[in-house]
Amino acid sequence: MDKAGAYGIQGLGAGFVRELHGSHSGVMGLPLFETIALLREFGIDILDRPSPATEPS
Repeated sequence: MDKAGAYGIQGLGAGFVRELHGSHSGVMGLPLFETIALLREFGIDILDRPSPATEPS
């Protein structure tokens, strides 16, 4: 009842998936690769930001 596609691809549900076309994270809920690409188009690179511990104070 809590699955958009009526099944889960993670955990034990992965044993029932023969192949996948497209984004694995998209099937699970949020297409991470595509989301990161869209953010980069707007000048936001979340993978290239320093962590708060390394930022100068």
